[in-house]
Amino acid sequence: MALITSAYYNLELSEWEPLLENMSCDLKIESNLKEIITSVQFNAPIMLNVTDGILHNVIHTHQSWMASPDYIFGAKFNTKHLNNAESKAEELIPVEPDV
Repeated sequence: MALITSAYYNLELSEWEPLLENMSCDLKIESNLKEIITSVQFNAPIMLNVTDGILHNVIHTHQSWMASPDYIFGAKFNTKHLNNAESKAEELIPVEPDV
């Protein structure tokens, strides 16, 4: 049996708040020469706390990442647009940095 918990730092309150309530689960890991098989079985519903604080943190972090030079100038990834009759998709292709 394993105990899982998760918290985030609420900047407005200057304190840690739970994101996931403490919960137990059964974790099973099997391995052989070809693969590792992992299974998790929760013994109760997952209690996720979605508050204004966590939403603000997620939105702020996303905006910061999107404004960073790596995303603006494509230093780590180039975006290739694929034209398809049914849909348009973006594929991220790793690019070696210029030295």
